[in-house]
Amino acid sequence: MAHYRLDDPALQAELDRLAAEEAAAWPVTDETLAALARILPTANAMADRRNAAIAPAIPAQRRRAA
Repeated sequence: MAHYRLDDPALQAELDRLAAEEAAAWPVTDETLAALARILPTANAMADRRNAAIAPAIPAQRRRAA
């Protein structure tokens, strides 16, 4: 597996190549966009609720570790 610096032009070339492969394998249609529009708000709301639920526990965990 190749390793790149973040500012390496070869990294951008590799990302572009991967994006082109994915775009060819998974064309975006109106139906795909409509499905994502339905799914993403729910997923984001679930993540927000999870993050809100665990946020109060984080400082306590850090205190115990110290």
